[in-house]
Amino acid sequence: MNSFIHDPPFTGTAKSSARKISLTPGFDRARVPADHRRDLNPILPSTQLQLLRIPEHFHYQLYSQLDNCAESLTIRIWTFSYKGQHINKLQVPPDQLQKLIKYNTECRQKSGAPMPMIMAAVQGKFDDDPALKTHFFCLGKKIGFMDKDGNFDREFIKEQMSQLVKDDDKIEEVLNKCLIQLDSPEETAFQSIKCMSDNRKTVLP
Repeated sequence: MNSFIHDPPFTGTAKSSARKISLTPGFDRARVPADHRRDLNPILPSTQLQLLRIPEHFHYQLYSQLDNCAESLTIRIWTFSYKGQHINKLQVPPDQLQKLIKYNTECRQKSGAPMPMIMAAVQGKFDDDPALKTHFFCLGKKIGFMDKDGNFDREFIKEQMSQLVKDDDKIEEVLNKCLIQLDSPEETAFQSIKCMSDNRKTVLP
């Protein structure tokens, strides 16, 4: 795992004929390993990745989906725009970011889920694939919103959501809709994440 390289903040934008990336000033840049650049090439041109030197966890926007329901959100780091559309506000303490990067790496090794598939899920396109379901279940256990049998820790999830969403009725609405036990832990994790993704506009500011 590459450590972050603290350079002066990037303050501009990078453009290609197909895509545009905009970043707010004030974040530290980090190099993206070559293998991750290859994984991400279907999503972003490698020339942009090399220019921006965006941190690995920045691309792993899956974290934002999980963080919004089950992880401490306390420090806004940056806002990311893709094709001009705001899709992510990441407010994760640096120590938690390191944990999430570690968890994602460990779960990818176990599940074999390819990064483009994970990225597609982050953007709301969920493949009904066993590897992706195993990956989500693995992350759910490590983050703490599920146990090894696929049971949700509802109070933990609610507590973490309440740090971002102040409307208890909205939180309860989403939890009642999305925290449903299904036939397997993997299917339960997959459908809960998909449901939260589909309903994020209901609760997120």
